[in-house]
This record gives sequence, C-alpha cells and structure tokens, in this order.
Amino acid sequence: MSMELEAEVVKYNEIRKMMNDFIKVFGSARVPLSSVLTYWHKWNDTYIFGLSGPGQYKDIDEAYKDYKEAAVGFIYPILKFDGLLWKSLTTQDSAFSVAELGDDYLVMGTSLEYALYHQTGTEDLPQRQPVLKTFEQLDKLADIFFQTAVQMYNSVNGLNGAWAL
Repeated sequence: MSMELEAEVVKYNEIRKMMNDFIKVFGSARVPLSSVLTYWHKWNDTYIFGLSGPGQYKDIDEAYKDYKEAAVGFIYPILKFDGLLWKSLTTQDSAFSVAELGDDYLVMGTSLEYALYHQTGTEDLPQRQPVLKTFEQLDKLADIFFQTAVQMYNSVNGLNGAWAL
C-alpha cells in the first residue's frame, strides 16, 4: 500500500494579515517565522515526544509494549522508537526535517513516509497524528508571530512604545 505524501497548506487569515503588514515595514517576515518554527519544534518536543503515557493517543497493546520496551528500553512516548520521527519534528538538523523558510512563507513538517500512516491511520494502525493542527495551536503560532513582530516594531527608531502586547 503506497500513499503519496502531499503538502497541506494551512491558511490562517490573522497570520497572513500580520505577515503582510510586517513585510510592508521590514521587507521580510523571516525573523518572526523563524520564531514560529522554533516554538513549533519545542511544542512537538513537549506535547508529542515528552509524553510519559499515551497522552492524546490510543494506547498501544500489551504485546507491543513488551516488544518496544525490550527493543528500545521504553514504552512512551508512543511515537518515539528509533528517534527519527522525534528528531525530524523537533529540530532542523535531521535528514527528514522539513523546514523551509522564505520571506513570506514557512513550510514545516517531516519527510518520513511512515509519518503519513500515523497521521491518517490505516486499517491496522490507529491514527496517532505526529503533526497536530488545532485551532489552539494555530492561535499560539499567530501569537508567537505577533510577539516577535511587536519586539521588532518597538526596536525601530520612532516607533518605540507604539506597539504593546
């Protein structure tokens, strides 16, 4: 069974408007987008790969728990086994990390093919999404962009204090 990896574009109007306004002043949104990427990596490390139990995922069965503990020395987090998925979603220095940053865009994720099976689930594998896109998370990403933008606006001579959090 082969599944094709496909990029998913998340358009979030508040971020796009902030980004367009920011680019009018600074010419590029790379700095706040870089802050968003750093936050996203830390979020993944804490809320997906920092779990000491099943967390938001359907738990693995007892036989697999025994196998995993014998093979790698731990059961949780569920989505961590050999560390490839963990490294690809928490750093930029993994061969499988996807982190493309432009003046007005950010692409982030993983290129590991099996991540797609976890993301969507299969007949034999429950859905355990390694890439979460909740409204709460999108709001936080917008907030990180906004906080970084405000700091940069306030550093511009003549605008100091014009923007407050």
